[in-house]
Amino acid sequence: MLYSVRHTTRFQYKLPVSEAITEIRMRPRDSEIQHCNLFRLTLRPQANALSFTDSLGNVVHHFSQPGVHQELQIVAESEVMVSAPPVLPASLDATAWAQNDEAAAAGDHWDMFQPSAYTTSTARLEALTRELDVTRRDDPLTVLLALNAAIHRTFAYDA
Repeated sequence: MLYSVRHTTRFQYKLPVSEAITEIRMRPRDSEIQHCNLFRLTLRPQANALSFTDSLGNVVHHFSQPGVHQELQIVAESEVMVSAPPVLPASLDATAWAQNDEAAAAGDHWDMFQPSAYTTSTARLEALTRELDVTRRDDPLTVLLALNAAIHRTFAYDA
Protein backbone atom coordinates (compact mmCIF):
# COMPACT_ATOMS: atom_id res chain seq x y z
CA MET A 1 0.00 0.00 0.00
CA LEU A 2 1.29 3.46 -0.88
CA TYR A 3 0.96 6.16 1.78
CA SER A 4 1.32 9.90 1.26
CA VAL A 5 2.28 11.66 4.47
CA ARG A 6 2.42 15.40 5.09
CA HIS A 7 3.58 16.70 8.46
CA THR A 8 3.63 20.41 9.28
CA THR A 9 5.36 21.93 12.29
CA ARG A 10 4.91 25.63 12.90
CA PHE A 11 6.78 27.68 15.48
CA GLN A 12 5.31 31.12 16.19
CA TYR A 13 7.30 33.41 18.45
CA LYS A 14 5.82 36.30 20.44
CA LEU A 15 8.89 38.38 19.64
CA PRO A 16 11.24 38.15 16.67
CA VAL A 17 14.12 35.71 17.14
CA SER A 18 17.52 36.22 15.59
CA GLU A 19 18.43 32.57 15.02
CA ALA A 20 16.89 29.10 15.15
CA ILE A 21 18.98 25.93 15.05
CA THR A 22 16.86 22.86 14.39
CA GLU A 23 17.22 19.08 14.04
CA ILE A 24 14.35 16.96 12.77
CA ARG A 25 13.80 13.24 12.25
CA MET A 26 10.90 13.16 9.81
CA ARG A 27 12.08 10.96 6.93
CA PRO A 28 10.47 7.49 7.17
CA ARG A 29 13.02 4.71 7.54
CA ASP A 30 13.49 1.99 4.97
CA SER A 31 13.03 -1.56 6.25
CA GLU A 32 12.00 -5.01 5.10
CA ILE A 33 8.36 -3.91 4.99
CA GLN A 34 8.53 -0.24 4.00
CA HIS A 35 10.41 1.93 1.53
CA CYS A 36 10.41 5.71 1.34
CA ASN A 37 9.98 6.49 -2.37
CA LEU A 38 9.97 10.28 -1.93
CA PHE A 39 10.90 12.72 0.80
CA ARG A 40 10.68 16.49 0.48
CA LEU A 41 11.43 19.06 3.14
CA THR A 42 10.15 22.64 2.78
CA LEU A 43 11.32 25.33 5.19
CA ARG A 44 9.87 28.83 5.59
CA PRO A 45 11.84 31.04 5.86
CA GLN A 46 13.95 29.14 3.38
CA ALA A 47 17.12 27.47 4.70
CA ASN A 48 19.68 24.96 3.48
CA ALA A 49 19.10 21.65 5.30
CA LEU A 50 21.95 19.18 5.66
CA SER A 51 21.54 15.58 6.80
CA PHE A 52 23.30 12.71 8.51
CA THR A 53 22.28 9.27 9.77
CA ASP A 54 22.23 8.84 13.55
CA SER A 55 23.36 5.76 15.47
CA LEU A 56 19.88 4.23 15.23
CA GLY A 57 19.67 4.57 11.45
CA ASN A 58 17.38 7.63 11.41
CA VAL A 59 18.04 10.34 8.85
CA VAL A 60 18.48 13.60 10.74
CA HIS A 61 18.01 16.88 8.89
CA HIS A 62 19.51 19.95 10.51
CA PHE A 63 19.46 23.59 9.58
CA SER A 64 19.97 27.06 10.93
CA GLN A 65 17.81 30.12 10.41
CA PRO A 66 20.27 32.98 10.97
CA GLY A 67 17.89 35.75 9.93
CA VAL A 68 15.40 37.52 12.17
CA HIS A 69 11.99 35.86 11.98
CA GLN A 70 8.81 35.47 14.02
CA GLU A 71 7.58 32.19 12.52
CA LEU A 72 9.27 29.00 11.34
CA GLN A 73 7.37 26.41 9.31
CA ILE A 74 8.68 22.92 8.54
CA VAL A 75 6.77 20.76 6.06
CA ALA A 76 7.90 17.16 5.57
CA GLU A 77 6.22 15.25 2.72
CA SER A 78 6.76 11.55 2.08
CA GLU A 79 5.53 8.74 -0.12
CA VAL A 80 6.01 5.41 1.59
CA MET A 81 5.34 1.95 0.14
CA VAL A 82 4.35 -0.44 2.93
CA SER A 83 4.06 -4.21 2.63
CA ALA A 84 2.33 -6.60 5.01
CA PRO A 85 4.54 -7.52 7.96
CA PRO A 86 5.58 -11.14 8.42
CA VAL A 87 3.33 -13.24 10.63
CA LEU A 88 4.68 -13.49 14.16
CA PRO A 89 5.27 -16.97 15.51
CA ALA A 90 3.23 -18.00 18.56
CA SER A 91 6.45 -18.09 20.59
CA LEU A 92 10.23 -18.15 20.29
CA ASP A 93 12.55 -21.05 21.03
CA ALA A 94 14.44 -21.63 24.27
CA THR A 95 17.52 -19.71 23.10
CA ALA A 96 15.67 -16.39 22.69
CA TRP A 97 16.53 -15.01 26.15
CA ALA A 98 20.21 -15.88 25.63
CA GLN A 99 20.18 -14.17 22.21
CA ASN A 100 18.61 -11.12 23.86
CA ASP A 101 21.34 -11.10 26.52
CA GLU A 102 24.07 -11.41 23.88
CA ALA A 103 22.66 -8.48 21.92
CA ALA A 104 22.52 -6.39 25.10
CA ALA A 105 26.10 -7.32 26.03
CA ALA A 106 27.44 -6.50 22.55
CA GLY A 107 27.23 -2.79 23.32
CA ASP A 108 25.39 -1.72 20.16
CA HIS A 109 22.45 -0.55 22.30
CA TRP A 110 24.42 0.34 25.43
CA ASP A 111 22.81 3.75 25.83
CA MET A 112 19.32 2.21 25.72
CA PHE A 113 20.12 0.20 28.85
CA GLN A 114 21.34 3.16 30.91
CA PRO A 115 19.13 4.72 33.59
CA SER A 116 17.73 8.19 33.00
CA ALA A 117 15.23 10.55 34.59
CA TYR A 118 12.57 8.83 32.45
CA THR A 119 13.40 5.27 33.52
CA THR A 120 13.61 5.59 37.28
CA SER A 121 11.82 2.79 39.09
CA THR A 122 9.06 3.81 41.48
CA ALA A 123 6.91 1.90 43.97
CA ARG A 124 3.91 2.28 41.63
CA LEU A 125 5.89 0.92 38.67
CA GLU A 126 7.13 -2.04 40.72
CA ALA A 127 3.54 -2.77 41.83
CA LEU A 128 2.38 -2.63 38.20
CA THR A 129 5.22 -4.96 37.20
CA ARG A 130 3.99 -7.51 39.75
CA GLU A 131 0.33 -7.00 38.80
CA LEU A 132 1.04 -7.56 35.08
CA ASP A 133 3.45 -10.44 35.81
CA VAL A 134 6.35 -8.89 33.95
CA THR A 135 8.98 -11.50 34.70
CA ARG A 136 11.61 -13.33 32.73
CA ARG A 137 9.57 -16.40 31.88
CA ASP A 138 8.61 -18.37 28.79
CA ASP A 139 10.34 -16.43 25.98
CA PRO A 140 10.66 -12.69 25.18
CA LEU A 141 7.91 -12.69 22.54
CA THR A 142 5.40 -14.47 24.80
CA VAL A 143 6.15 -12.01 27.62
CA LEU A 144 5.85 -9.03 25.26
CA LEU A 145 2.53 -10.20 23.79
CA ALA A 146 1.13 -10.86 27.28
CA LEU A 147 2.33 -7.44 28.46
CA ASN A 148 0.76 -5.68 25.46
CA ALA A 149 -2.55 -7.49 26.07
CA ALA A 150 -2.46 -6.62 29.79
CA ILE A 151 -1.76 -2.95 29.09
CA HIS A 152 -4.60 -2.84 26.55
CA ARG A 153 -6.94 -4.52 29.02
CA THR A 154 -6.03 -2.54 32.16
CA PHE A 155 -5.02 0.97 31.08
CA ALA A 156 -7.62 3.70 30.64
CA TYR A 157 -6.90 7.00 28.94
CA ASP A 158 -8.52 10.13 30.28
CA ALA A 159 -10.04 12.36 27.63
